[in-house]
Amino acid sequence: MNSYNINKLNLDYKYVNDTKNMFQKRYYFDLTIPLQKMIEYIEESFRDVSNMLLHENIKLGERKEYLNMLRLMERKFKHVLQVVEVTNNLALIKDYDDYRTVANLLVAIFHDIGRFIEIHKVGTDMALEKVNHSELGLHYLFSGKDKFKDYVTPDLYREYYDALYNGIKYHGEYSVPYEKMPSFIEQTVKDIRDSDKVAIMESYIDPKTDMNTVFHMSFEELAKLPLSDATVKEFQNHQLVNFKAKNIPYDRLREFLAHISFIFDINSDVIYDYLYETNWITRYINQLKPYMEGENLKKLEAIEEIALEYLNFKRTNNSNAINLGYTEYQKTK
Repeated sequence: MNSYNINKLNLDYKYVNDTKNMFQKRYYFDLTIPLQKMIEYIEESFRDVSNMLLHENIKLGERKEYLNMLRLMERKFKHVLQVVEVTNNLALIKDYDDYRTVANLLVAIFHDIGRFIEIHKVGTDMALEKVNHSELGLHYLFSGKDKFKDYVTPDLYREYYDALYNGIKYHGEYSVPYEKMPSFIEQTVKDIRDSDKVAIMESYIDPKTDMNTVFHMSFEELAKLPLSDATVKEFQNHQLVNFKAKNIPYDRLREFLAHISFIFDINSDVIYDYLYETNWITRYINQLKPYMEGENLKKLEAIEEIALEYLNFKRTNNSNAINLGYTEYQKTK
């Protein structure tokens, strides 16, 4: 613990600078300004928590909690950059014009700002029924002083207010009222949901990701939790697993499995190719499978079979070895 650098975010600033350079070279709106504003907000939150660690009367339990908050901020900021990159790559693959691409990238930059408010103000206890990070983000950016104006240029504010508001609001919701949205907003929401999922899914098979910190327990501990029939039923019905559902007890195993069910809520066919070519389902499940046994193992294997059959059914033949995420970048480091 004592070696942990509490004075500076442990971020890959080359990755940040590469993202800024991409914005400057490619798009007619300067997105480096909102990205820099987002970084400054996170760094300010990081310093606040760091200062708490320096308090002379801090207790051991409090120190551990603050260190967890700092590590979570680092992981979540890396996620934001990954979502930005996936969003950009999807826009290129789909041949979007600059106007739509800028809308999607702006949402990607700010979609999880509520996470940092949640970590900073609430702590790392992700009591899902108590905190909605999308609502926190909307309140911060659009209520009261309307801080969105401070984070972007006047042109971006005028052109993309509605896209950003709806993108943040619905990026992580279980169900979305697409039928009530104008077509441009609908596509923006669908695209950010896809980018967010791909970034999460890719990071969860990245060897550099400490999955023990993601789920707050080891795979061995996860495997001992009962795998419910209700969860298997959701897979059989090709439903996105709602691990926030109030009528089903929340547990970490259900949350782990919910990420596999992302495949039932994909809006871009190209992502099915990506998941197939990276063998994502099997690689993700194989992290847990060696620790499963008995009925739990049978249910997990049934879920894997359902997911693979669905993916094979849905995938297209329009791409080859598509790199949607940050894997290629990581290989160059």
